[in-house]
Amino acid sequence: MIPQHRLRLINFNTFFNQVSYKILDSIQWYLDLTQDTKLSKPIKQFILHHLINETIQFITTSKSNNKTVFVVSPVYRSRLHLFISNKELDHYLNKILLQIQKKLPIKIYFAPTDSTWYHITGLTLDGYWAEQMQLIKLEANKDYKLFTFEKIKDFAKKNGLRFLTEQTFNNIKTGQLLFA
Repeated sequence: MIPQHRLRLINFNTFFNQVSYKILDSIQWYLDLTQDTKLSKPIKQFILHHLINETIQFITTSKSNNKTVFVVSPVYRSRLHLFISNKELDHYLNKILLQIQKKLPIKIYFAPTDSTWYHITGLTLDGYWAEQMQLIKLEANKDYKLFTFEKIKDFAKKNGLRFLTEQTFNNIKTGQLLFA
């Protein structure tokens, strides 16, 4: 929390590590991860489904008087990384996060370094880190009127995201705009 900026920063690494346990549970019902450690289409589908679903659940159910921004470090660490190639998984996560940022009214800031999280939340803001905070505030104040369900409908249908209904989309938008 950074109350003076009315921001609630969520460390994406911590968040994704929690989500990765649900992803692994789902994958283990269908695949043997000791044999198949490639980032196959079914594994990608599980990651996409759980990441978007858990992110939506987090935003729509958490109570805060501050704007929520997910801070994504360039290095991911999760339980899932023990089973799948780090480089391949990191590339896929970046791709998903860019799609989420572009198509859904969810605030995501891509940090330039792995230490960004600690500098910003520690409030040791010299010129460089003050600039990073300004970039996070710009992301937090993004205009969400441009996001429409029509733009996400095809993406949801193509990827089998049945939970991503117009009502859910409006709940996300309302939750994000509430403090904007």
